[in-house]
Amino acid sequence: MTFRAVFLLCALALSACKSRPVEPPPEPAHVPHDVATDRVRVKLDLATMRGSLQTYIYSHEGKPAPSLAELPGIDLKQLQYPGEYNYDSSSGIVTSKTFPDL
Repeated sequence: MTFRAVFLLCALALSACKSRPVEPPPEPAHVPHDVATDRVRVKLDLATMRGSLQTYIYSHEGKPAPSLAELPGIDLKQLQYPGEYNYDSSSGIVTSKTFPDL
């Protein structure tokens, strides 16, 4: 009798374990474009470039870099927004096209 009970329990347990189709994960929620986030990223890029520019000017007897590509330790491709910046090589001032007040 106990053998039948154990067998019945095992059979029921195995029949309850049916494989279910794997559901794909839900789509990520759409993150709206945030101007404040862009502004912070541009500030970070500007701070990085301006710091490197100060190092260049100090080590080159007060002369600004001829271009942003000449700045030490800066890979322009690694910036958040590589084409976003204006650089005046005569004054050594770098500004943002989108956020000129920064």
